[in-house]
Amino acid sequence: MAEALRKIKGWHLLARGRGTLAPWLLSLFLALGPVYWLPGVSMTALQRFDWAILLVAVGMVLGTELLKGRRPFPSGWLGPWGFAGILLLWLPGLIQASEPFRAFVFVFDLGLCSAFFWCFYCIARAGGDVSAIFRRAFVIIAGLASIALLRTLLNTNDWQAPCLWDPAHIAGFSARHTMWSAGLAVFVPVGGLFFLSSTARWRLNHRVIGIIGITVLIGGQFISGGRGGILSSLLTLAAFMLLPSFRRLAVMVILMGILASLPFLDDSCALHLKLNRWAETAPVNYAPNPAAWPQTPLDSLTTRRIQGYSLGLEKVAERPLLGHGLEQVQLNTPWGGQVEIHNLWLKWAVYTGMAAPLLLMVMTALILRAGWRRFRDPSRSAVERDEAAALGLILLSGLLMSMLEINIPIGVFQRTAIWWAAAGALVGFSAASGAGDARHPKRLQSPAAE
Repeated sequence: MAEALRKIKGWHLLARGRGTLAPWLLSLFLALGPVYWLPGVSMTALQRFDWAILLVAVGMVLGTELLKGRRPFPSGWLGPWGFAGILLLWLPGLIQASEPFRAFVFVFDLGLCSAFFWCFYCIARAGGDVSAIFRRAFVIIAGLASIALLRTLLNTNDWQAPCLWDPAHIAGFSARHTMWSAGLAVFVPVGGLFFLSSTARWRLNHRVIGIIGITVLIGGQFISGGRGGILSSLLTLAAFMLLPSFRRLAVMVILMGILASLPFLDDSCALHLKLNRWAETAPVNYAPNPAAWPQTPLDSLTTRRIQGYSLGLEKVAERPLLGHGLEQVQLNTPWGGQVEIHNLWLKWAVYTGMAAPLLLMVMTALILRAGWRRFRDPSRSAVERDEAAALGLILLSGLLMSMLEINIPIGVFQRTAIWWAAAGALVGFSAASGAGDARHPKRLQSPAAE
């Protein structure tokens, strides 16, 4: 079958496109992940463009794997069985969903995550330059973040205090300022990949790009005021300090950050980051029954996330196996709206029971184990081990955000695509190096057919 397909006239064009066009399209798609809108571009046109490059790039990669007769996904829990298991365990939550359309959106998003994960798995397994894809995406998103940052500064009319920016501009190119900060935070570890260049002529240029890019990303997060993303970025820099290859990067970014922050040592900046909430005493309650929730400084500082966690634990205890249904448990806000529990794992347990988040934890642990093995493998070169470390930090950054946000690493595919790309790359590296059952990638046809 595969031999017959390879005789198709356009086969060579497809194979060539995978090696040349697809990596650039994937870089562009990753960079546009945190971007919700762009000046002068309609949101409809931007969304259609995103979908077009995604379909072309993923289709090229997975299509060539199928035409080669290779299985385009790993076996075990990281293949179709794992994602099908998540879908099966989500059935109680989907059946009880507040709106049927939301259930469809979740299933579609899960399918996109799996396809993108397998796409980067195939690229890494085949020895493709995954780091180049991430580096190009980093340059693009850093450029967009710099434009958003300048846009905010130039549209500020009142300079009586350093952090009194126009609220309409601090969200960058996202829908909300917290989404912009979280989206930029997951890109910060990619800056470490610029310290892996083996070409001496480009080594200094690469490092300068990495340093400036990370500084711009963190600056954009500071302007947005998204504290969860800022925390993730700071922890990434702390992790860089522990890794010899990335230590200079972390030191230079920290020094540049200190110099850039001197003009912003002002009370207005503490208000901008909402650090004053630690001292709040007014009882602002999000829970359905305000009297049942004690007010604490930590709860105020985390924008009532502690109340959400407490409510979530109560609801999980009520229905630990079947959950309450997708989006059926939300917190009331002081302004009359509702928000979901800002913890992906707890939210899943509330919506569909504890089994689904436990399976996702198992799959995540398998991915992290693949990255850890490559990082600790003495037979790998220093560049390969550091590459695994940088990609692993993308996963850890996303996992940290999953404890504070609602849609990382699953929920809004485009914003979490980089997480699944890093995950697929680490598993693909493991398959290429002969780890586990991926020592020899299985073919779709039977041995007799070959």
